[in-house]
Amino acid sequence: MAEVLDKQTDAMVTLKLIRILEVHRRLKDDLSRKRMFASSACLEILKYTQKTRDYCIPQLWGYLDDEASIEDRHDTCCVIS
Repeated sequence: MAEVLDKQTDAMVTLKLIRILEVHRRLKDDLSRKRMFASSACLEILKYTQKTRDYCIPQLWGYLDDEASIEDRHDTCCVIS
C-alpha cells in the first residue's frame, strides 16, 4: 500500500516539476523578446502617420493626381471604359 502511494506521489511531483519547468521556459522566452516603451511606440506611430500620405482623407492630404493613379496603359492587354 505504501509503495502505491509513493508511486503516485512521485508521479505528481514529476508532473509538477514539468509544469514549473515549462513556465520557466516561457518566462525566459518573454524576457528575451525585444521590448519598447509605450511612449516610444506612440512616437513611432505619430511619426508614421505624419509622413505617410493617406489619400482616403483628401481634406488632409489633398486629392490624388489622375496621372499618379493610372498605370502605364501601354503594358495592359485590355481597356475597360
